[in-house]
Amino acid sequence: MSEIKKTTKKKNRRLVVQISIITFALFLASMTVISLISIFGSYKLYYETKTNSLRNSAEALKTLVFRNESTEWLLEYLDRNGSDMEWFLDADDDADKKGIEALYNAFSIMESEGSKTLKTVLEKLDEEDQRNLAVYLTDQFFTTALMQIENKDYDNIFIINISSEGYGQFYLNDTENMEEQLSIDDDKTIQRLRNSTEKETFGETVFDTVFDDGMQLLSYTPIYSEGKPKAVLVLRNDCDDYVSLLWNNLLTMLLWGVISLLITDALIVLFVYRKAIRPLATVKKAVLDYKSDKDSAKAAEKMQKIKVRNEIGVLADSFSEMTGELDSYMTENLRLTSERERIAAELEMASEIQLDMLPKVFPSSTAFELYASMDPAKEVGGDFYDFFMIDEDHLALVIADVSGKGMPAALFMMKSKIIIKENALSGGTPARIIEKANNAICENNDAMMFVTVWLGILELSTGKLTAANAGHEYPIIRQPDGGFELFKDKHGISLGMRKNRTFKEYELTLQKGSTLFVYTDGAPEAANGEETLYGTDRLLEALNREPDSSPQKLIDDVHKAVDEFVGDAPQFDDLTMLCVKIKE
Repeated sequence: MSEIKKTTKKKNRRLVVQISIITFALFLASMTVISLISIFGSYKLYYETKTNSLRNSAEALKTLVFRNESTEWLLEYLDRNGSDMEWFLDADDDADKKGIEALYNAFSIMESEGSKTLKTVLEKLDEEDQRNLAVYLTDQFFTTALMQIENKDYDNIFIINISSEGYGQFYLNDTENMEEQLSIDDDKTIQRLRNSTEKETFGETVFDTVFDDGMQLLSYTPIYSEGKPKAVLVLRNDCDDYVSLLWNNLLTMLLWGVISLLITDALIVLFVYRKAIRPLATVKKAVLDYKSDKDSAKAAEKMQKIKVRNEIGVLADSFSEMTGELDSYMTENLRLTSERERIAAELEMASEIQLDMLPKVFPSSTAFELYASMDPAKEVGGDFYDFFMIDEDHLALVIADVSGKGMPAALFMMKSKIIIKENALSGGTPARIIEKANNAICENNDAMMFVTVWLGILELSTGKLTAANAGHEYPIIRQPDGGFELFKDKHGISLGMRKNRTFKEYELTLQKGSTLFVYTDGAPEAANGEETLYGTDRLLEALNREPDSSPQKLIDDVHKAVDEFVGDAPQFDDLTMLCVKIKE
């Protein structure tokens, strides 16, 4: 019993663990999906907000910086003088002042000459004035850009040449290291923008996200000169802080989610344990105990401790009812078993009594040799045979078959046998004997049972056989040096069906060496597994295999042949045979 308890406890723990793992895994998966959806939703919103902000900043900056002809002239000047910007770094402190003076001089020339374009006038300035003007305008770029960086949502600004002549030159780079270049991804983006100019599709701001030791968002806005794309304004926003915050939020959500899941899982497991596992363990223990001690009262007492009102509570109530019904069933089964044993013993005794009523000592005189057998289909049968001497010269032979089987047929058989024998010993012909027997059997026959009878009286001195047939099978006769053949005698009705009936009898002579074989329908009507009847033809064939054999061997041969034919099929009817051979 201790081993059973140990196994039960182990399995209960295992079920708790399984429920814990399953619920935790499901909740964790749900929490992870929800967190990822939230994070990616936040990222998408952040990306859209940032791109709109950078686009607006780029457009505003482009409008402020590149708004007149002096800007177009500066872009061309930078193209001609390269992007190393040494001219800017080496300029003296008065370069800005000289640049302003050069710009005023250009306006003066423009007014005096009546020129309509400032760019044309600027091209006429001498080299020093142009350099000073370029220093001044570039300084204005830096100043305006720095102001924009302080007020707008971006971290760095670049202006890059994308013309065929000076592709990749930096017009403006506000980083501390003036030689800093953008990443290869940025270069590819610029190349893509330049290629788009050839298809005349270059015009809107485009964006790239770069992951180079962090996340950076860059916007590329085209700058036109003389109606053609001349440069790209690049704004860069460092998103590392936001990405870090995003992942921190994700980890925080997951951490609190895991903590919440653990608490929820523990509550669910506790609930399931109290409402399902513990009651099931009680039911299981009660089942094992009942299996061992068959104590339904003890099992019912344990089931009453289960207070849950769910399927397990119903199961507990059903188990209590079942154990009570099982006890009743086992008690009734013991009673029926005892009753069956008593009936079996009584049937066995009845079978012995019935067999004792059949003659077992077969006479063998100088005149004849006789043998008979009766094999009932159940414990007791309805067939019977009989033979007895009426006087010193007359031998009575009887074979009969009662309708039905079992105990009623056996009782009716014993009654019929006694009546027929008493009437035969009283004297008279076979027909008269069965007439009187029929009237006696019909008395008090409320069950309407009947019996087929063949009765013959053999005169031993002459071999004359006088017989009467009351609905029984045809006898089989073999004359000396011949074979067994059916003798189709005259039939009357069975005994017990109607009173005051007359029967006809017949005579035939059995010569020395002749054999008489009578039987019940259990032989010709024996059926095999295919429900094919044995039949009288097979019966005659079995008898004619060794026709000169003794009566006992002939009966044994027929019995063996019937058994081989029937095989494993159950015996349906009683099988009774009687054989008499006239000695030579």
